[in-house]
Amino acid sequence: MDEFVADAHALIWYFTDSKNLGPNATRAFQDADRGEAIIHVPAIVLAEMYYANVKTGYPIDFAEAYRQLESAPSSHLPHSNPKMSSTSIATLLFLKCTTA
Repeated sequence: MDEFVADAHALIWYFTDSKNLGPNATRAFQDADRGEAIIHVPAIVLAEMYYANVKTGYPIDFAEAYRQLESAPSSHLPHSNPKMSSTSIATLLFLKCTTA
């Protein structure tokens, strides 16, 4: 099974169905959607995605996108505290990103 590491732009473009997502990245996400590949999403990518989303006027519902990634068996996210909501995780990531 193929494995890929996503970056923030690719995830944003995937969730917004943007034409900016290239054919190889599109194929990787489609393969993952079919369970034929794994997409790794590093914590810094989640922070960058959240920050870019806020900066550009919220083109995606970050909490919903996080829930989709979290529930997809083909997405591998960093471990988080299960008692925290996805919005809390996103806020913590954003704060870490902007105060570093």
